Amino acid sequence: MSNRPRIGDRVLFTYHGKRRVGTVEDTNDKYMTLEHFDTKTGRDYSNFRFDQIEEKRWPSNGIVTL
Repeated sequence: MSNRPRIGDRVLFTYHGKRRVGTVEDTNDKYMTLEHFDTKTGRDYSNFRFDQIEEKRWPSNGIVTL
């Protein structure tokens, strides 16, 4: 996937039907770690697999950098 977010980027995407917004803390070839606040679980950090991000349409990877 090209144009992957970089550490420090603020991003928006849909994952398992839920919109996610947060700051990228770490990234590798398969996933990124996002700093955010999940109101359902109370977690501040979560990992998201790039192949699970929804709304992938060429040339977009489903991730919007804010």
